[in-house]
Amino acid sequence: MLIAHPNRDGSSTGTLFYPLEGAESFAALRSRRDIRRFFEKQFPDAAALIPDLEAQFFGAPTGALSEIACDPWHFQDRALLLGDSAHGIPPFLGQGLNSAFESVALLMDCFHRFAGDWEEAFRTFQRIRKPDTDAAAKLAQDNFVEMRDRIADPRFLFRKQVELELERRFFPRFISRFGMIQFSRTSYARARDFGDVNDGILDELTADAACLDDIRWREAKRMIEERL
Repeated sequence: MLIAHPNRDGSSTGTLFYPLEGAESFAALRSRRDIRRFFEKQFPDAAALIPDLEAQFFGAPTGALSEIACDPWHFQDRALLLGDSAHGIPPFLGQGLNSAFESVALLMDCFHRFAGDWEEAFRTFQRIRKPDTDAAAKLAQDNFVEMRDRIADPRFLFRKQVELELERRFFPRFISRFGMIQFSRTSYARARDFGDVNDGILDELTADAACLDDIRWREAKRMIEERL
């Protein structure tokens, strides 16, 4: 996946997500010819817009994305892993700062609930928080696949159109997964689970539909009331 973020001077900074090793990887892009051939095959529209493509590619650093899932997060009452050190996830959910605030708020609540008993505070914090951080990692992975493979698919875009209309008509009973994650205090685990139910409803409603006029809105209302 190649994405670009705009800069204040009107330029863009591109980021290429690609395996580090293997036949199809950064390790295989060794020469200027390799770079040119790769971009012209995979991203021909971008290749035509990037001046000095080969020089820019070789002049940029290659980083690594990682995912961390520790268990346990604490050692007795002596130490606690917090944030990325306990549950680092790829950046495709856009929830790093929000997740950090949520974790701190929950940890402070545990300190108040178990005043003086740090080990129980740590243990309870992990028990409550870990299902959500595990879910956030899964949601980030799913969002990467969605951005990489699906955003140019007409059927996917139609599903998104239907999803937005369901949210408009049946809010707050029906809320999109994106809405739950970005604009509410719904936990990541609940957003994942409710999102799975949403997907089932959308699958059924869009299976034989080509436009919003084809959607069975009464049936949609019934499914939402029963399943959500």
